[in-house]
Parts: sequence; structure tokens; C-alpha cells
Amino acid sequence: MTLARRRRFHLHLIVRILARAKINLYLDVLYKRPDGYHELDTLFQTVGLCDELFFEQSDSGCILSVSDPTIPVGAENLIAKAYDAVSNLRRGALGGVRIHLEKRIPHGAGLGGGSADAAATILALDRMFHLALSKEELCRAARQVGMDVPFCLMGGTARASGRGEILTPINRRLDFQALIIHPGFGVSTKEAYEALSMGSEPKEPSAANWAYVLCGDKVDELWQMLYNRFEGVIFKKYPILSDIKKELLKGGCSAALMTGSGSAVCGFAPPEADLAPLAASLRSRHPFLAITRPEQTGAVFINADPSARRTT
Repeated sequence: MTLARRRRFHLHLIVRILARAKINLYLDVLYKRPDGYHELDTLFQTVGLCDELFFEQSDSGCILSVSDPTIPVGAENLIAKAYDAVSNLRRGALGGVRIHLEKRIPHGAGLGGGSADAAATILALDRMFHLALSKEELCRAARQVGMDVPFCLMGGTARASGRGEILTPINRRLDFQALIIHPGFGVSTKEAYEALSMGSEPKEPSAANWAYVLCGDKVDELWQMLYNRFEGVIFKKYPILSDIKKELLKGGCSAALMTGSGSAVCGFAPPEADLAPLAASLRSRHPFLAITRPEQTGAVFINADPSARRTT
């Protein structure tokens, strides 16, 4: 956002909010369901890497702008879908809003950036228009947008099953560093699922073992349990991702894993480790690199000024 545009937003700012990325510490695809979707078993964790969204009231509808010109701003954007979902809850009785997205989470990376932006939008609209939506209403709107969006509303650490919408919070604060590398291209979720060879026979989930580790005293076993079902097929198609994982491990990370269906790869290290030298050595070879840590919440309000005046 240009300085002049930022100043204009701040003159009439209603809500400013951070939308945090998620990583998958464990991801298994169990089987293809009769409804055509896949049964998942995964462990989500929000991290400090985030997008930033600015909201101000307008006359009607949802007007979206994005700092990244490659991201569509029409009805297909999850922010626009989130606006429609909240509007549907209120039977169309929702005021207009102008939204600007400062995009920092790489697009198509398996980091849940679009879902995080949608969750932040739902929360921002609730506060901005004094809707006082219940937790169930917020989750209903989130599910209408996408299966990762309910988790992005909640944040923290959680096991997810079903299509990803059935959440079980894990009440243990994880402390580690994640060095996230994005190779400069995305992997579509559709492409990733089509590459899997899936049966329709139910398969027993194993992420329950993760819940045992996270809720117990076996944190030292954490890195040995990292798993992503998509790695085999995606690494075969995109060998550079396998190379990135090897670079992270060779550089001293305790473990490394592709997140979601790709294409970002995360290297994990203890909280006291100095990842700066490794990051510096890799930065020139990769378009995006960030060091981040776990967070216990999803979207975070920077300010909310309900008295800000409506703009025309």
C-alpha cells in the first residue's frame, strides 16, 4: 500500500487486522469419501507469518484491492466469499466495505493464506458492523467459504478431521522456530489430490498419536512424528522441493516438512537456535524465506474504531 493510500485509510479506518498463516505438522489423507471429498487427519498450527487487512465502510458491497497484482479481486477471492457468507447470515442486511489486503503469505503455498484472510474478514465484519455473531454463526460462515477457514478463526494448535472442519484444540503451547521457504511457484490443491492414489476403504487415523505427544511429556519425540502424505507425489513432480528439504536438514534444522499440499517447505529448530546464518545462505536461491514461531491465536485486531465515520 502506498503512503498516500495508507494515510487515506487511516483517516477513516474502522478495522485493521492481521491474518496468520498456518502450517501442517501432520497431514494424512485417509480415503476418498462417497461424497467425492477426501477424509483428512491433520494437525494445524498457526504461526507469526501474516497478511494485513484494512477495512473501511463504503456505500455498498465489497470493494477489494490487493498489494499483489497477481491475486484476483473478484468474486472468486475468499475475502469476497467471506463477505457474502456473513451477508447471507444477516439476510443481506450488511453494509458496504472497502478492503485492502497487504499480501505477505505466499499464494498457493499450503500456508492457508486465503483461508486466513477469509477468517480475518469474517471477524472484522462482525466487529465493524456490531453483528455480535455467536461462535456457531462465525463457524457456519467460515465453513461456507472453505474447510481451513474454521481453524483460521480459532488458531493455535488443533487436530482436524473430516474435510478439515472438525476441530479438536490441543491445549499445549508449542515452542519452536520454523524457517519457511517458498520456491516461487504454487501447487494447486486439486493437482495434489489428483496425484494421490486413493482407495475408498476407510483407514484408521494416526494423528491421535500426535495428540498424545502434545498433551503429554514426550515433546522430544515431536520431530520424529512429522508427516505429510502429499510429499511423495509432489516431490516426484517438483524435485526442487525435495532439494529444499535436504538443504534445511543439512543446514542444521531438527526436521523439515512440506506444509499442506505445497509448495512451501518448513525447517524446524529449537527456540534457542540461531537460524539467521542458514537463512542468509539460502535467501539468494529462493524467492521467499521467513523465520517464524507458533502463535496461539488466528486473526489479531490491531485496532477497531467503531466511532470512525462512514466514507463516501
